[in-house]
Amino acid sequence: MGGEVMINRAIRTCSVPLIAATLFLGQPVPVMDKGPAGLFNTAHAEEDDNVRRTPAMRQSTHKRFSRIRDLVDNDKLDKAFEVWEQMDPSGLNSYERAMRWKLAAFLYHQKGDNAAIANAYRKLLEESDIPLSLEQDTWYSLARVEMVRGSYEAAKKALDEWFALQDEPGGGAYALKAQIHYRQENWEQSLQAINQAIQARRDSDEAVSENWYLLKRGVLYQQEDYQGLANVLEILVREFPKKSYLMQLSSVYGELDRPADQLAVREAAYEKGYLEEESELVGLAQLMASQDSPYKAAQVLRDGIDNGHIEASRKNLERMGDNFLMAKEYEEAINAFRQAASKVEDGELHLRMSQIAADLGNWEQAEQYAATAVERGDFDRLGRAHVVRGLALYHLERFSQSLQALKQARQFEETRKMASQWHDYVEREQKRRQQLEASAESGNGQDESAAQVL
Repeated sequence: MGGEVMINRAIRTCSVPLIAATLFLGQPVPVMDKGPAGLFNTAHAEEDDNVRRTPAMRQSTHKRFSRIRDLVDNDKLDKAFEVWEQMDPSGLNSYERAMRWKLAAFLYHQKGDNAAIANAYRKLLEESDIPLSLEQDTWYSLARVEMVRGSYEAAKKALDEWFALQDEPGGGAYALKAQIHYRQENWEQSLQAINQAIQARRDSDEAVSENWYLLKRGVLYQQEDYQGLANVLEILVREFPKKSYLMQLSSVYGELDRPADQLAVREAAYEKGYLEEESELVGLAQLMASQDSPYKAAQVLRDGIDNGHIEASRKNLERMGDNFLMAKEYEEAINAFRQAASKVEDGELHLRMSQIAADLGNWEQAEQYAATAVERGDFDRLGRAHVVRGLALYHLERFSQSLQALKQARQFEETRKMASQWHDYVEREQKRRQQLEASAESGNGQDESAAQVL
């Protein structure tokens, strides 16, 4: 009874649903953790490339920038802002004004004011005659800070400007583009961009970031592309082995109706010692049972109960007994049901033990378990317990007691017909035995009389 229900529900129970939170992409890369790059490197200002000619930063301006940086290094941020504000933009050339705004972005970064950082970058980009590399860096930094602010459309536009200035964009830029599209729920564009990021890294023989695969996993989850999910998770399991990836891959295999693969991955997690929660171990046992491995399922449950990872409750002990029963390990099954019965007061489990003993022809044991089931009562199939006891007593040739038990069974609707049939049969058998005994006694008496005559 219990075992059949368990198998019917196994795949559904073990196909753990993928929760969106488990596919979280991670936070965007922090903007300018060490301040704007190249803030005091002015060598490139005069010779940026073969196209742009830009003015150089004068020594006096460089000194003022250096002073501001020294103030920041000495935790005098307010004074640094004061000196910055005292710099008259009208007395600066275009490159110096641009670098002044880059310095402002650096100062606002110290305050964590992303809105002000974005504004400083935009002011910088309004300047003419700035080095190409500075414009490129600023568009990219602006895209990142807008991403952090949650201004995804602004981030996308800034990044598009950066791409327009690039001959060979790197993988990191495509990954940022993929993140922006993900936040905008543009799944197809996000997938295309992260695939470009991954391919760029592979083409350059560089390792692909784990987070990039996680981003791709998130997109495929949103698209409900389970085959794609399986492919990505297989890579994560192989290159970044973790419990979470194994469990997710197992669940995805379940969604793809690949139960053998689902079980193989779950078993791998078990063998690595990853499964310690009761729900995980019980889920594994259910998968094993559904794949015709009830003995292994019972062993997982028994080991889990023994080491304290699974509660020794009636439900879990009965589940273990069901699996031993399906594996035809009858004594193990009875032992599990006996432990389960000690957790409750009703007689249901003693009925099950009596049925197993009866199937094995252990009639003395069957009668004892059935008698205990009747004594405990308080379960729906009480009539069946009387029937099993009646049959056990019949096989023990205790006919009067058998008839009494079957008479009790006739009081229950579900067992009335069967109990009546057995009652009539036992009654006839009892009479037949009595007649044979009487005939045997009569024959013995006649023999004694003949002997006396002789």
